Amino acid sequence: MQTGQRVYSFGDQIVTGATVVSSGNSNIKWETTTQTNFGVDMSFWKDRLTLIADVYRKQTDDVLVRVPIPQAGGAQDPPYVNAGSIENKGLELGLIFKGHSSPNGLTYNIGANISFVRNQVLSIAGSEPILGGFGLSDGPLTKTEPGYPIGSFYLYKMAGIFQTQAEIDKSPFQTVDTRPGDVKFVDVNGDGKIDDKDRVHVGSPFPNFTYGLSGSLTWKNFDFSVLGQGVQGNDVYFLYGNFAEETQSRGFNSYADILNRWTPTNTNTNVPKVSTDDRNGNRRASTRFLEDGSYFRIRNITLGYTFKMNFGRWTMDDTQVTNNQQPKSNNQNPISFRVYATVQNAFTWTKYTGLDPEIQANTNDTRGAGLSSDLAVGIDWGTVPAPRTFIFGVKMDF
Repeated sequence: MQTGQRVYSFGDQIVTGATVVSSGNSNIKWETTTQTNFGVDMSFWKDRLTLIADVYRKQTDDVLVRVPIPQAGGAQDPPYVNAGSIENKGLELGLIFKGHSSPNGLTYNIGANISFVRNQVLSIAGSEPILGGFGLSDGPLTKTEPGYPIGSFYLYKMAGIFQTQAEIDKSPFQTVDTRPGDVKFVDVNGDGKIDDKDRVHVGSPFPNFTYGLSGSLTWKNFDFSVLGQGVQGNDVYFLYGNFAEETQSRGFNSYADILNRWTPTNTNTNVPKVSTDDRNGNRRASTRFLEDGSYFRIRNITLGYTFKMNFGRWTMDDTQVTNNQQPKSNNQNPISFRVYATVQNAFTWTKYTGLDPEIQANTNDTRGAGLSSDLAVGIDWGTVPAPRTFIFGVKMDF
């Protein structure tokens, strides 16, 4: 158990007191991992072509995660518990080709790799799903339960934008304030109304596969290398875009998409009307803010040129010293200067509309820091994008 200081108000006085900020668990134990691998490495054409393949299955039991507890428990951060079993299985492939051209002295290497992985929760201790990603007032964004990936997105499904009052009247009940221009949601269970029972698993933060490409070549004194990396098939919840719409009632800046909002004369859009109070719940946790997080990024591009120079080195042997002779020149003292330029994060190709599709786990969870990092990967709270960096340098060897 960990305690911390908090400020309290008693009448007209401000006092400092202690409170429990996190609770411990004396019953936790180490996670247990069982992994099976089958791999093969093959080389062809005098090692010019190399193929690497690996198939694996990894099961982790007694997984340690933070599980939400009622606020009546008195602690801000929930304790760690051994919550169940998770399976990861997949395939990894790598290919490397080394080539050269004898007449002009060109040498080059080309590499490619791809990794497929499937994540699935096998069981949860106590059989109760674990909720995470508490970034909105209407509940969590993820739900972890058997049969789905850990931190699977659990959302309402957007069906479009209401165009007329007649369409609203024929649709499942949403709110008494639903009007043309509001978001239309899917009645998943068919009970004629939109409520929390219509949330479903709709996406995974884990990609179907990750891949990389690399290449390098040297020719005379020139050298060049490039490295690219990407992911495909993962989802990102654009929570920061959700927050941006709150500015409609607060007078702050918003995204340019609002310029394409629904109006009676602009109906061919998926952006709802402007609303200062959002009585229909257009900003609720739904697939409206769930986007494809696939991307390909050029991580590094480097171009260099090496200047090679030889400086004479003077030596004397014992005979020269005895006969008082002049030293001999031995021109075997090379010095090289390599001048290079590098660009990091040069280009990114993606359909994601946020600042950067390559977001990581974070701790911006309103129900405890540990919940987001464990159970809410793939939620964009406004991650600072990876910077494009230019580097110029000189390297000297002697």
